Amino acid sequence: MSRLVLCFFFSSSVPVVPRHLQPQTAPIHTYPSTHRDGAVFIPIYRPVDPEMTRVFSTCVASSTSGAVVPSLPLLTMQEMTKIRFTAGTAFLTGWADIFFYYHFKTFATMLTGNTLWASLAVAEKRIIDALYYISVIASYMIGIGVFQCVNIRYRRQSMRICAAIIPVLFALGDVAISVATPNRRLWIPVLIFSNAFGIINSVATEFSGTLTNVTTGHLTKLTTLIVKYFRQGTVGQNKSSTFSVYQNISVVMGFCGGATFAGSMLKRGLLTGIGTFTTIGVCYSGLFLWKA
Repeated sequence: MSRLVLCFFFSSSVPVVPRHLQPQTAPIHTYPSTHRDGAVFIPIYRPVDPEMTRVFSTCVASSTSGAVVPSLPLLTMQEMTKIRFTAGTAFLTGWADIFFYYHFKTFATMLTGNTLWASLAVAEKRIIDALYYISVIASYMIGIGVFQCVNIRYRRQSMRICAAIIPVLFALGDVAISVATPNRRLWIPVLIFSNAFGIINSVATEFSGTLTNVTTGHLTKLTTLIVKYFRQGTVGQNKSSTFSVYQNISVVMGFCGGATFAGSMLKRGLLTGIGTFTTIGVCYSGLFLWKA
């Protein structure tokens, strides 16, 4: 029996080495060489990073055209956490945008539209409307200033502090909606929410490294990277570009998912009364505490 076992092991094409004696290496595949009807991969070994920060996946070669299309490398745990945080923030912002438009026919999460309407109001000499849009912009900027002051003074605790501030501001916005008179129903709540989103968007930019309240830039970058990936095969060779692909996808998918979720709730008549924005604020707070 022992002879049969020895013959089996020595006749195998793959040597059997005890696990604790195996070299700590990982294959990195280069461009494949042509062999028969397809391509074969030539493994080149390197020492594995002790922190296992990245492990590149293999290249995929076309047996007909000979073109090499590299697959995307895996992400680190830190990068995956950042991607999840980015997607969660974009999801909540898409949700909030739908509800803002439903209640106020305006947006408090971004300034482009408010800046355009303010400029138009000034050109048409509609002083009250111009003051309204300018005040919304100013409130948003004050929120950014609040976050920067907190972040400079309490760097390690800034996320937790903002997580405590956001639900309070959203609750105040709900109260302002409930007590405001019809002709004053719009101004004060939008100022409060705009201030809150100045903080929220600053937190998202600081800790995710990108804007999560808009999709234009992300769609532009994503389209550019996709074209380069299929035409040049350069994304897999560039670590920052690879992470950018995942991040841009997370923002677009998260934002669209949040907007779709909000639309389905509105269709069913859910969360349309007082407390709607407080719920969103609590969700933001939970996300910030998770990231902290």
